[in-house]
Amino acid sequence: MTAQVPESVIFEDREFDLCGLKGEDPFKPEAHGLSPKPLHTACWRGFVCTFAVRDERLVLEELEVGLRSWGPDDGGDSESPPIAGVEAQRNEKQGTAFYRSMSLPLEFTGRILIGRDFIGALYVHMGFQKACTYREVVELVFEGGQLVESRNMSDAMKEIRLRLEDHGGRPTEDLIQWIEERFSLDY
Repeated sequence: MTAQVPESVIFEDREFDLCGLKGEDPFKPEAHGLSPKPLHTACWRGFVCTFAVRDERLVLEELEVGLRSWGPDDGGDSESPPIAGVEAQRNEKQGTAFYRSMSLPLEFTGRILIGRDFIGALYVHMGFQKACTYREVVELVFEGGQLVESRNMSDAMKEIRLRLEDHGGRPTEDLIQWIEERFSLDY
């Protein structure tokens, strides 16, 4: 198993990793005519977003999407239509497309945990890194894409880290459940 590439969130002019999500995915590629293919073993979803909070609103700034499967019978590349008037920059050799400077407003309702200052000693080479593996964690609450609240969760994550130390880093004794949790951003 491979650790997954985190999505980024620009908040208060600083870059964070998206490390937790309550609600539907903020961006659904299929709704924009995309059929993502895995980029590599560290991105099974087939796409990576850079989000930003601009003027108290969640927007999609950048998107990288896989257009081609790895196998020899992949059926060819997927389409990369314009999104919000932004044309894709295709990399035919890698089978990817990049969308930059989008500022696409999103209608996300839910909560997002974002983290900075990752603690390397807590790295797990599987799935997504959990919020408690970051020293600085902020929870962002959105309604219809509008930021309604932000909360510093750093102390709460520190408490979770201390509790996990007693269990060898695993919150449960059920290994299958633990693996499934690693590939989920739900918190």
